[in-house]
Amino acid sequence: MPLADYEEPLVRASAFDAVLDAEAAFRVAYDAQAAALAAHDAVAASVEVAVSAAADRRRPPVADHRRPPGGGVERESPMNPYLLRRTTEARSETPPMILTGTAIGYSVTADLGGFTEEIRAGAFGNLAAPDILFLAEHDRTKLLGRTGAGTLTLTDTPDRLDYRVALPPTEAGREAYALAERTDYAGASIGFRVEPGGDEWRNPPSGRPHRIVRRASLDHISPVSRPAHRSSVLARSDDRPIEIRSYPPFPRPRPV
Repeated sequence: MPLADYEEPLVRASAFDAVLDAEAAFRVAYDAQAAALAAHDAVAASVEVAVSAAADRRRPPVADHRRPPGGGVERESPMNPYLLRRTTEARSETPPMILTGTAIGYSVTADLGGFTEEIRAGAFGNLAAPDILFLAEHDRTKLLGRTGAGTLTLTDTPDRLDYRVALPPTEAGREAYALAERTDYAGASIGFRVEPGGDEWRNPPSGRPHRIVRRASLDHISPVSRPAHRSSVLARSDDRPIEIRSYPPFPRPRPV
């Protein structure tokens, strides 16, 4: 048999062995790469756990584990979808703008020109109503707070009616707070409606008539630059006018 007939099968066998060797080398390289990726994932997962644990140590306990402090939410880690990571959404928080003061002093006699007037303690029976407003300069387009929203809080005592209002971050709110800080506001005024039969008139032998308000509905409170003892009707409801009053000594609104 010619020598060439023996050499051809040997060459084919050698080529096949070379292919097998190359495939084995590829599998070794592939397994090494897979092991490296697995090690990388393990390290990344360990880092995530360490970061989460460190954040938990700095954060006070949270009752609802899905709602961390500050309004954040738990998100899936991009490196490990089964590892939840607490994140707090970034937000720009400004300090609250608070005004406090006295709306009216009870049993304080005010000189209203043609007569004198006083409002007795307990006259306002609607202080728990949700529609009492806090307005800048009696302007209903400049709403600064409302009892129903919890932004206006009233404290009624035998001597006076105090207020605390959280101003909104609007142009009107920032303006009101700045005016209070600069003491441009001279005091506060109230708007109220006298209930039917809620006032009493006394005519002393000498002097002007004296009015005592015993039952009324408070409509709103306003910080004002020029407190007035008496003003015209602001609005009407059920044929009862909203009367505007300011009583000395006109306490200024105080920024907190």
